[in-house]
Amino acid sequence: MKKLITLAFLLSMFLVGVAFSASERKTITAANMYTDSIVVPAGTSFNISIRDITGTMTIRLFRQFRESGDSGWGEVDYWDVTSGMNDKEYISDSPEPEDVWVRIGCPVGDYTSGNATVRIGFK
Repeated sequence: MKKLITLAFLLSMFLVGVAFSASERKTITAANMYTDSIVVPAGTSFNISIRDITGTMTIRLFRQFRESGDSGWGEVDYWDVTSGMNDKEYISDSPEPEDVWVRIGCPVGDYTSGNATVRIGFK
């Protein structure tokens, strides 16, 4: 039993020292398209990018505080983008106080034309 506890402790110490990261990317080509959600751990900031903009649309950032499928998403921020704009970069102002699920995309009614590649992630 003592060996099992020691092994569990060493494994947990190893995992704490590992830097975790995750990201999701999606090319928006129509309304109602989103990245898959990612879980941003408590104490971590996240970042987004909007690149290769060839159309007109509004990209929105959503989050929820527990995994509940397609319900429970609250809007955090948005960006109106049009062809010819510079790429957009956004880094959250402060670390999340608890685990949070985030996704980015273009809801129904916010798409006019073209494409934009969006990415959300943390490190």
